[in-house]
Amino acid sequence: MFIRLLPFSETQTDENDEEPEPPEAPSQLEQDYQAARSEIQSLVEQLRLTQLKVSKKEAEMRILKEAAAATKESSEAKIQELEANLKISRFGLERFSKDNALVRFYIGFPTYDHFKLFFELAKTTAEIMVYVYASGIVTNRPGVRMMQLIDELFYFVFDWSLIYLNWTLPSVLVCMFPVLYTGSISAKEISRCPGILDLLEAVTVLWQRRGLILKPTIPGDKDLAVSNIERCVHEIVHWKLANRLKLNKDKTELLVISAKHLPTPTVQDISVVSETIHSSQKARNIVVTFDNHFLFNDHVASICKSSFYHLRNISYIGKYLSSTTTEILVHAFVSSKLDYCNSLLYGLPNYQVKKLQHVQNAAARPISLSRKHEHITPILMNLHWLPIHYRIVFKILLITYKALNNLAQSYIRDLLTPYVPARQLCSSSKNFLVIPHFHLKTYGARSFSVAAPTLSNTLPSDIMNSSSVSVFKNKLKNFLFKKAFF
Repeated sequence: MFIRLLPFSETQTDENDEEPEPPEAPSQLEQDYQAARSEIQSLVEQLRLTQLKVSKKEAEMRILKEAAAATKESSEAKIQELEANLKISRFGLERFSKDNALVRFYIGFPTYDHFKLFFELAKTTAEIMVYVYASGIVTNRPGVRMMQLIDELFYFVFDWSLIYLNWTLPSVLVCMFPVLYTGSISAKEISRCPGILDLLEAVTVLWQRRGLILKPTIPGDKDLAVSNIERCVHEIVHWKLANRLKLNKDKTELLVISAKHLPTPTVQDISVVSETIHSSQKARNIVVTFDNHFLFNDHVASICKSSFYHLRNISYIGKYLSSTTTEILVHAFVSSKLDYCNSLLYGLPNYQVKKLQHVQNAAARPISLSRKHEHITPILMNLHWLPIHYRIVFKILLITYKALNNLAQSYIRDLLTPYVPARQLCSSSKNFLVIPHFHLKTYGARSFSVAAPTLSNTLPSDIMNSSSVSVFKNKLKNFLFKKAFF
């Protein structure tokens, strides 16, 4: 028997079976339909993703708006609550004891009457102080009259050991006097127009730590000027009596300043509360001694005398001191005297400036360990010290720069007027100042309104356009140093 094995690929087929027909190719219409359907599905998917993103962003924005609204409502409610608490605890003098011992112990005022005087000035500004709560500041811009009262309040706070008015404030609030204060009082200069008294129009009042200085602004009519001063002093005396104070007549002085080559005004005395105050040849204002011709003879002599006294004491112990320690002592006892209020000395005769220059030369020798007859110019150059004349110029230009950049008191800024030409010039970008017309070189040219523009207009523009005070001081000192020694 024979068996035939056939390969796997060779399978027998039934002769009757028909071969399958090949599939027909899709028509052009079906192809276009499939392509359009795919494109539509892609667009639908993109639209769905876009809607999801928009919905998510809308949800985030809605949440942020709700959170902001809730925070705003909470902050406003908190502020209203604090203001309500502040109104409840109204600034009232009845909350304080009248016992002088308790007032002296807890507050620091000598007596209850002193505290009452301070309180009467403070209560008018208690409701417009700047309150700092968390990161927000609630402010209420006061008017001109109220700012004058703030000046007075700040002055009394300085006089009474920097007392902070936080007696009636909630514990979460902090009273910030430096933030509040935008007036003209500083440690050296006091407000020229305080609001305690409605003084006469022709009188300017300057508060000082040791009294009042009354200066007629238009002294053309002698009788009118004297009458204005007497009436003004009369108002001050009545105000002091109403507050249980008394004017010290022994410390009240009358100084009439006039040009040396012109006839002296015949104002010999004024009447102050049935007592006569005679005019004097000089008067002391803080530590500066003014004379009747504005030459500062006594002031310069006082500086020289005091400086040489301290230099003599330093020389006694000089061999035990290092150069650095000696320089510190010289700056503390001598340089500070030469620089204090030295802008008033601008325009003085050369013989007055030379006296102060001798003091500076003598102060430089202990530091450099040089002998008396050695040339002083190389020593000043090595110490990088400006001569006296240029130190005066430096101080005036520094005040000018601060005034032009809103860093000085408002009454100083009012003395400077930017120069605006009628047409476009090459100098329009140099920030020149207007030099006002003056009559007397020994008086008018020495005023700040004339001296500041005269000096600043000669400076290079890059110095006056400095970005900060420290940069300005550095550039100005280098400029004046080269001008003085090279």
